Amino acid sequence: MGSLLIGLGFVLLIIPGIYLLVAYFFATSLVIEKRFDFWTALETSRKLVTKQWFSFFGFNILLFLLNLGGLLLFGIGALVTFPLTFCIVVAAYEDIVGLNRSSLDAPLDEQV
Repeated sequence: MGSLLIGLGFVLLIIPGIYLLVAYFFATSLVIEKRFDFWTALETSRKLVTKQWFSFFGFNILLFLLNLGGLLLFGIGALVTFPLTFCIVVAAYEDIVGLNRSSLDAPLDEQV
């Protein structure tokens, strides 16, 4: 009986953790690019991702497998797959949220 309760508790913590991991996919990007505060970025990311949660879940699995493949190649492949993953995430962010073009067009010293 104890093992059943432990197993149930484990599942109840893992499933919400997976949901939030996927739901907060764009939170860091929103903080960096839109300068949202912490909670606003988390809530905005969750609202964006929840509409297509299973698609993002599959997307995260594919990115994980890509990086795992890079790590299995003696770690050398990670030198390619980690930056590639970053570029893929930025492209997805740009496609879904859009980038602030005015900040991209301004010279670097004016952005700061």
